Amino acid sequence: MYFKGLILALLIGISQSAQSQQTNSPELNKSPEPNKSLELNDSLELKNSPEPENSLEPSNSPELNAKQATNTELIATNARAGQLSLQPNQCVALRKNRDCFATIEMLWSATEKGNYCLVTRSPKRALACWSNAEQGTFVYQFASRNTIEFILIEQNSKQVLSQSKVEVSWLYNSTNKRRRWRLF
Repeated sequence: MYFKGLILALLIGISQSAQSQQTNSPELNKSPEPNKSLELNDSLELKNSPEPENSLEPSNSPELNAKQATNTELIATNARAGQLSLQPNQCVALRKNRDCFATIEMLWSATEKGNYCLVTRSPKRALACWSNAEQGTFVYQFASRNTIEFILIEQNSKQVLSQSKVEVSWLYNSTNKRRRWRLF
């Protein structure tokens, strides 16, 4: 409520100052004054959702032009980037230090056709490879007590395009103590 009152007071103050400027200056009466309340609302929206910095519009500032050029170079160098998504990306075991079992569907895509492989990181092992492909799927029978990271690589250059992992968690800590049962 406080902010609404503050914004309302600002709007009233801006509209009153605009009216006083219009009556004092004959030049301002010739062309209509832009709506000040609209400008204030637009500035509030811009703070909540800023425009992307890598805008393609040219600017007069050399610093902004350098920043735009750097952002464009970053986009160009990441042109071979791919995406790898795992469904589900989490496996829950009943107890700690027990294997977790799940069927993981791996979906990958690349920006251009090529030779790609899905590889596990910790025990470095190729799961599947595709030639002259831009996207693919693979179903993996997950059985592990540790988190495993999967990587999409370009087969010839071994360049990592994307990575994702299946995290293992558990519901209960493992207890090795024997429990005695009593009837009374």
